[in-house]
Order: sequence, then C-alpha cells, then structure tokens
Amino acid sequence: MSAPTSDPKIEYRNLGKDFTGLFVTTYYFRNADCDTCIDLPLYQTGIIHYLEVTERPEFKGWKVLIYIDAYSLQNPIFNGNTQNNALRAKHNSDWKKITEHPNTVFCVLTWPEYALKDATKIDDAILRAIRMKAFCDFPDTPVFLRDGDTLFPNLMGSKKDATPLHNITERLAIWEKTFWDEMKKLPPQTFQVASQPNYRAGWHVNLATGIKTNGCYAALTSTLGGIPQFKDGSLWKKCLEYLRANTKIVNGVANDMNKPTYIGKDEQLIIYVIVPTLFPTVRFYYLEYAQVEGVTVEVTADTPFAAALKDMKQYPSPYKESLGEALTPVPPSTFKRKDDNEKTELTHLNTEMIRKCFSGDLNDLMKAIFKYYYDKISAAGQTGGRRRGVSRRTSYRRGRRTRGKYCRSRPKRK
Repeated sequence: MSAPTSDPKIEYRNLGKDFTGLFVTTYYFRNADCDTCIDLPLYQTGIIHYLEVTERPEFKGWKVLIYIDAYSLQNPIFNGNTQNNALRAKHNSDWKKITEHPNTVFCVLTWPEYALKDATKIDDAILRAIRMKAFCDFPDTPVFLRDGDTLFPNLMGSKKDATPLHNITERLAIWEKTFWDEMKKLPPQTFQVASQPNYRAGWHVNLATGIKTNGCYAALTSTLGGIPQFKDGSLWKKCLEYLRANTKIVNGVANDMNKPTYIGKDEQLIIYVIVPTLFPTVRFYYLEYAQVEGVTVEVTADTPFAAALKDMKQYPSPYKESLGEALTPVPPSTFKRKDDNEKTELTHLNTEMIRKCFSGDLNDLMKAIFKYYYDKISAAGQTGGRRRGVSRRTSYRRGRRTRGKYCRSRPKRK
C-alpha cells in the first residue's frame, strides 16, 4: 500500500545565523555500501574538498549543506564488512572530518510519505530531489547546488586509480570564486542552470506527456537569491506536485524504481518545473561534459530542435576553443567525442572557460533549444507537473531572451 501524504520536515543542524552562502549536496548510506564501497569515497572526498573551500577567506561565512536521512546519519560505518579494513578506515576517517567540521550542516529529512520499509530511510531519488528545497528555504542567500562527486572527481582523486591534483582545493576555490564573480555580473534574480545541445539521458522525459527533451546538469545549478517564486514558496509547491504526480512508495519501494526516469528527479524538477517557471531570468551555462560539441547541426531523432535554429551550421564549442582547436565540421551521426576524464576536468577547471560558457550567445542558443521543447510540451496541454488544464501563456513565452539570434520565430511585442 502507498504511504499517506505528508509534508517533508528538514532539521538543519549547526546552521547558525551568520552564514553568507551555501554549497548544497546530498549524501546517503545504504547497506550495500558496506560491502562494495563504490560511491562513498567519491562523495565524501568531494564534500571534504568543499568544506576546505569554505575555510578560505573569500568564502568566509559559507556552509556546506548535506541533505541526508536519519539512517545515513546514524550508520556511517561498515557494519559486518571485514574484507577491506583499509577502505573502512578511510571511510571512517573521512566521515569524522565531515561530522566534526564547523561548516558542515546536516539537513536531516523526515518524510513518511517517501520513507521505505525502514522509516529512517528516505527513497534515494527523493533525497537527491529534496536539494531543490534549499532555494526556497534560503531565498535571500547565494545557493550553489553541487553534487558530492563534483565536476572534478578524478582531479580530486576520489575515483579509483585517479591521481589527485596536488593543489586541487586551491584550484577548486579559485574556480568557484570566478564562477561567483561571473554570477554577480548577471541581472538580479538570475537562476543559473547548466546544459549543452547534446546532453540527453534516460530520465530526461517530461513524465506528464512522455516527451523526451535535453537535460540540465543538477551538479551545477546556482542563484544569488532574491527570486520571488522561491521566497513565496510557490515554486516548491510545484515541485511537490511534480514529485507526487510521478512517484509513490508502495510497500516500501518506489513504484517507478525500475524505470529509467526514476533516478533523475532532481534534474526533472529543474527541467520541467523550475526552468519553465523562471524562464525569463534563467541563464544557461554551456557545459560540454557529456561530450565535446562542435558537431554539425542536423535534425535527428535526438536533436529535433535543430530545425528551429536560425542559420546555424555547427554547435559552438568553448571546450575546443580553450584547447586551441579549430572548429571543423563533424557529422553528429558518425562521431561522438569524449576526452579522457582528466583532460576533460582540467579543461573545465580553466577559469577562462567560465567566462566563455556564460556567453550571451550561448545562453540564447540553449534558450532556443529549451523553448522548442517547452512549446512542444505546452502544445500537448501539460507542463511543469500539471496534468490537465495548463495555460499555454507560460512565462518562457514572454521572456526577453527568447528573442536571441538562434530563434527562428520571435514573439510579438505587446
């Protein structure tokens, strides 16, 4: 049977009152982790590096918010695993650093509606999605959503056999400070998301319509605050509506556990609820992470939006530009380039990339792509988690930036 409807309750431990900014992530510990230890070092290492970033003068007053369930908070040890004492010792040492750091804020979630058979455990996908509540609970504070494994896991040495960059914490702090400074140059109330023309995954599906779209990287989502729809709670209500419309816990298990759309609910909330609501003030960061761009613009099953791009022959590639490579035509149907992890991460760690990826022209391109999908979803009569009767006069149709150079049709002036 399904759990009764309930409201999520979050206890923010060690938050205090004098914080000036927040890095936000999720962490959960499960029984299987005791045996495999696949992901734990990855997430713990990333969290520790971000805690070290908050120790630097330029991030004085910043905290690291870790959304977590009671089970994970109470059981961060390898119960019964005696096969790898070295891994267990590292795990316990890392966990001790996290729990004892003065800038750690555990955000302990209690939510009977999405609790599993053990009531202290919250569904994994819901735990990841609940990070979005930070934007609503701290609407006047810079909130930088980051995954625990971060954009630079190999440079941090958190991936197996990876050699950490000797000054990675310093480089990460410089990267985040440059990113923050670029955010300050944008209009007030900007909501930053990250995407690229060729980022698609199995969970990038508008569940109300079945329409597949491009995705956004939840690992790089930010705001400096001041967004009214977060402050008045209206956006969080839409997020709740979306989650409840698509996921229920039945007999202690998520009803969509075996579907490809199960795991990506954090990105679904960004793509299908938050971005269409805030579209005029959304700023896209052009992140070539799933693959290197620069491929020829062609209408394919994966890129139907290409027909709506005005006079564009080739997708831009700040990544190639940063490496000094020529932008030679590459057919997308025959080639997908993904450099080795260390090269990819080092290229993105270059702070000059941040300025390039915040380009207004690249923002216009991504807005044209997402507008194509939102128009398609609206034409189906449904968007943002609303099942029926959704008005097509949504905010993204009135946004100033939809008049960018890559839009084939422009909205009429009123």
